[in-house]
Amino acid sequence: MLTKREAGFSILELLLVLAIINIMLLISARAALTSIDHYRFQVWYQQFDLDVLYLQKRAMLNLPASSLQFIISQNRYGLWESPVNPPLFIREIPDNWQVSMRSLGNPLSFTSSGTVRRPGSMHIDTGKNQYHIYFPFGKGRQYYVKE
Repeated sequence: MLTKREAGFSILELLLVLAIINIMLLISARAALTSIDHYRFQVWYQQFDLDVLYLQKRAMLNLPASSLQFIISQNRYGLWESPVNPPLFIREIPDNWQVSMRSLGNPLSFTSSGTVRRPGSMHIDTGKNQYHIYFPFGKGRQYYVKE
């Protein structure tokens, strides 16, 4: 017959350890989902940043007037030279994101000196995080702030 020392763990001890492991897994999974959401925004923002820089360089090189038009109802934006011509490119914004133009002019365009014509801000809600993208006065580039 087994003595008390050789009998193993009680059911209460086993359930306590399993509960602690479960809580640790839930906390780490939540942190992973939040970081995935932020990483997804960063990847999208890098492309958006390059598109805005391209638009600014086109304006400074005196190429045909271009503008970055946001089509919020379809969660996309594109670069147009004129309303009658097809866009140079169209970029998708993830479907579950909510984009709102706070004070930023739509369409976004630059002067020949590289300044934003109608500076302002826009807001993006990714579901798990919220971001404000600011286009300041002057030649400074846009930046985002996570809420």
